[in-house]
Amino acid sequence: MSGTDSTWTSSPNATFDPKSESSLNITIPTLRSSTSYDYRFVATYTGKYSYSEKEKTFTEQFFQPTQQGRTKAGTPSAPISVEITKERAFWILKWQQPENDGGAPIVSYAVEYR
Repeated sequence: MSGTDSTWTSSPNATFDPKSESSLNITIPTLRSSTSYDYRFVATYTGKYSYSEKEKTFTEQFFQPTQQGRTKAGTPSAPISVEITKERAFWILKWQQPENDGGAPIVSYAVEYR
């Protein structure tokens, strides 16, 4: 999906009757990590009214203003070209950044040992 794609997609289970269900959890599969998505809520309601002794039926829709959510970054791949060498009384550890950052820049590394 890109910023120029303006089509709205409904999840297969996104429609429900509020009289029988007060809330609904919807799982949307195959979202990409570290990606912004727009979403909106659409409510459709119908009713009847009488005017000049005639009963009229109406259907209206309420569109919530578009909201935006962002998926969190995924797990980056392991660092590449990892090398460890012994220099006298200490060790030198070198590596190159991973090929895949998981969708967000890596801002720090933590080196642990035991």
